[in-house]
Amino acid sequence: SVKGLVIQNDSTLFHDGKLAKKITTHKLLDLFQLAGITISQKEKDTLQRLTENVIWVAKYATPTKVQLNQPTNIKALIRNDEDFNTFKQLFEKVQANYTQEAF
Repeated sequence: SVKGLVIQNDSTLFHDGKLAKKITTHKLLDLFQLAGITISQKEKDTLQRLTENVIWVAKYATPTKVQLNQPTNIKALIRNDEDFNTFKQLFEKVQANYTQEAF
């Protein structure tokens, strides 16, 4: 996970069995930045969509705000093969940054 990578880079963010407040977010762009992973604009766009899904789709059956339920605002998590490949690249970037000791 990206949070695990952030903790690997700064172990003070996990203390007494708890995560530091700055990494309890679901904002994936922020977490990738904290992890020190460089991402492209396409990857940023994909992370934005993933974040939207993590925040409300995974937790609630419907959006928590009316404006999120409008057809122009609903974004599919993975729209095509290119999106899948971008998601896979992001996963591989996170995986590549773990040290051997993490496994």
